[in-house]
Amino acid sequence: MGVFWNIQIGWIRAATVIRSALPLLVLMWVIPDSSLGHVTLDDTRWVLSREVDGIQVYHRQLEGSPLKELRITFSVEAGLLPILGVLRDIDAFPEWIFHCRESRLIKGSGSEIVYYHRIDFPWPLADRDAVSFATYQQDPRTGIVHSLNRALSGTLPPQDGAIRLEDMEIRWTITPTAPGQSDVVYYLRTDPAGSLPAWLINLAIDKGPVKSMQAFRDMVQRPEYASATAEGVEEYY
Repeated sequence: MGVFWNIQIGWIRAATVIRSALPLLVLMWVIPDSSLGHVTLDDTRWVLSREVDGIQVYHRQLEGSPLKELRITFSVEAGLLPILGVLRDIDAFPEWIFHCRESRLIKGSGSEIVYYHRIDFPWPLADRDAVSFATYQQDPRTGIVHSLNRALSGTLPPQDGAIRLEDMEIRWTITPTAPGQSDVVYYLRTDPAGSLPAWLINLAIDKGPVKSMQAFRDMVQRPEYASATAEGVEEYY
């Protein structure tokens, strides 16, 4: 009987860890611009999985993989420059990215940077970290800004207690709609590495990013980003 209860308690603890880790499994992102590779975000394979607080979450099956891609759309009461100000403020990532434990700039400035970030996973799971290249560009005809982050390898030695992510892609498409208003499309494709089953990753694919987008929407309202600038980007309205 004691063995039985020990097994039951072990399963309960494991389930608790899994539940707490689920929103973290999809926060190892990347971001591309339109000249660095195109992802079709408007085809019919996208399925709306949930809508929360004006944030629409879509997913679709990733070709040749058991994993799913993620697409999130929402509107923000902010212009292009405050939004880019938040996306380029690497040190402030822990303030809005769900369970981001650490982030810092490694090198670069202007429209091209390399940065490190680490996502905190509950014990006994290992944290995930990544070194990413990030860039952006604006379409002068439409005013739309495309932002790209891609994982890099070999830039920084492995860190204790973390599994390095080397397969990530995140895209932000920021469309100005009126003075001080923008539509945002966020795209994510990532493999969080390590021994995590695909069904577990797919189960959580919208939770962590939704929390991050809610916090992001609040961040762009902060006064310090009202005067943000970005090399090569101008407000469209």
